[in-house]
Amino acid sequence: MTSNAFLNQFNVQNSVGTLDLQLSPQSLLSVQIYASSVATALYVGDVVLLASGTSDHLPIVDQVTVNTVAQFGVIIYSVKKNTYVKGNYTQIAIDGEYVWMEANTAISAGGAVEWVVADKQVLTQNSGKRIGYALDAASAKGQLIRVKLDFQKS
Repeated sequence: MTSNAFLNQFNVQNSVGTLDLQLSPQSLLSVQIYASSVATALYVGDVVLLASGTSDHLPIVDQVTVNTVAQFGVIIYSVKKNTYVKGNYTQIAIDGEYVWMEANTAISAGGAVEWVVADKQVLTQNSGKRIGYALDAASAKGQLIRVKLDFQKS
C-alpha cells in the first residue's frame, strides 16, 4: 500500500493512517517492529498487537494475523516512510485516537468495527475483536472513514 499524499499538494486528501481530530498526543506511542513472524512489511494503517521480545526501551509490536486476538494500535501516517520491516521504529495510535481507515463493506456511523486481516480494512464487528467505532458511514468497499480507536480487551 502506498500513500497518496504529496508535500506540494494544494488540496491535501485524507489517506489511510492519517490522524483526525487529534486532541492529545498522549494517544500516540513510539514503538519498534520486532518479531520473527514479520515475513512481509507492515504499512501505514495496519493494526498491530503488543508483542514480547527485546527492544531499545520501546514497546514491541507485531502484525495482526487473526482478528480474534487483543489488538493494540494502528500505524500512523508519516511523511518520511510508509513501509516498515523488522527492527524499524514508528509511531502508532492507541485507544482514544481518531484514524482514517478503509472500509471493507458498507458501515453505519457509530457502529463498532473490526479489522479484516486479509484486506487490511475495517468492517462492522461480527466475530472479531472490536478496534473502535466508525465516525462516518461508508456505502462501499474502499471508502475512507474515521475510526475512533477503542480496542476490545477481552
